[in-house]
Amino acid sequence: MRNKINTADLSDQDLVLWKEYCQTNGFSSRDNHHTSQGSRKVKSQSSRKENPVEALNNRDLSDWNLFCKENDLPLSASKAKTEPQEEKIALPKPVQKRILVQPRHSEPKINVPGPNNVDKKILRKLNSGHINPELRLDLHGMLKEEASQEVKRFVSGAFDSGKRLILVIPGKGKDIDGRRGFGPLNQLIRHLLSKPPTSEHILHFQEAHRCHGGSGAYYIYLKRKRSRR
Repeated sequence: MRNKINTADLSDQDLVLWKEYCQTNGFSSRDNHHTSQGSRKVKSQSSRKENPVEALNNRDLSDWNLFCKENDLPLSASKAKTEPQEEKIALPKPVQKRILVQPRHSEPKINVPGPNNVDKKILRKLNSGHINPELRLDLHGMLKEEASQEVKRFVSGAFDSGKRLILVIPGKGKDIDGRRGFGPLNQLIRHLLSKPPTSEHILHFQEAHRCHGGSGAYYIYLKRKRSRR
């Protein structure tokens, strides 16, 4: 049987703590024979309060258990509240540097007239001479500068008017070596039709069928003009 302690010598604060502890652990503080009749009474609690020991940390709980041992009291089975651990501060993720890539400036697409730009049916008709040109330009008797200006105006005007197939006749001519079909105007026409700005309106050009002049004339197949809305 455990010894009794004299609660009369306790202070008001210790007496309240003692009685709350007795009520929490299921034994009465009135079992003590040394308690005087004039000792203070504590009102009975209708509902169980939280064990005050539960609010102690590890260090205070050790002191409380030492106090119980010295006074022959039952040790508390309550576990002390663990001290709050320091929150780990999440380090910010390293910011990845964005490498700005300079956009590649694509070179403007240069239109190169050729047979790949025309449907095969159209090519067969051109090679057989089964398409009649809508407009004709004869360069016979013109000098290079005059012929160059006339060809540019002729192609541009035909494109603006919505024509598709036109014919330019420079004549065969002769070069320095006397070869026919390689005259100055003939070479000039090939150069003008394959370079901008004249080539921007042209899909394809080739020597005409013999019924339209043969190697002394050129079919010029123009792009379709798109109507502006």
